Amino acid sequence: MTRYVTARSLPPDFLDTAAQAALAATTKYLEVSDQITASGGGNPRAMRTLVSDTWWPEEEAAFAYYSDHGLRTLGETTVSDLVVQTAYERVDGEYEMGVIGCVDSTGVFVLPEDAAEPPDEVMRWHPHYEDFEGTAEESAIIEEFLSLEGLSWGSRHAVVFWFEGPRLSDLALDSSQQWWGVYSC
Repeated sequence: MTRYVTARSLPPDFLDTAAQAALAATTKYLEVSDQITASGGGNPRAMRTLVSDTWWPEEEAAFAYYSDHGLRTLGETTVSDLVVQTAYERVDGEYEMGVIGCVDSTGVFVLPEDAAEPPDEVMRWHPHYEDFEGTAEESAIIEEFLSLEGLSWGSRHAVVFWFEGPRLSDLALDSSQQWWGVYSC
């Protein structure tokens, strides 16, 4: 059976509007993710409205890892250089959009729940230790903190996000994964 669909045209500013919507949705997702992991991952409900039904189990499992292992985060994840790869309105009126961007979590520490906050010396130089010009005492303080068992910090990677929603202003994350292709971050 052949189904014919009436030709549709998108507004001239559709891609600009889609890019702004994708940036807002991605930024909100990362912000809420940081908040949930900062409190140990035990209460991910704030994320529920930001992701699709099919992606929700992935989010629950990721946050459960933090609570199961007694971890929390400190710091902020950011996104930059976001590029819309595809954006369209489906026949059913829903929107879908694929974007790629540089997600930077180098300023985020993952540490045991009961760990003390990083000393000022660490926060002053992290993550740019190669530029360190402090004293031997400051260096010792930094080394002691960085040797804390269970401590790690984030990195900067290209990530592909796929969103869908009834309106561009109401997008939900439907999947995300690190991009292994060519995209310079």
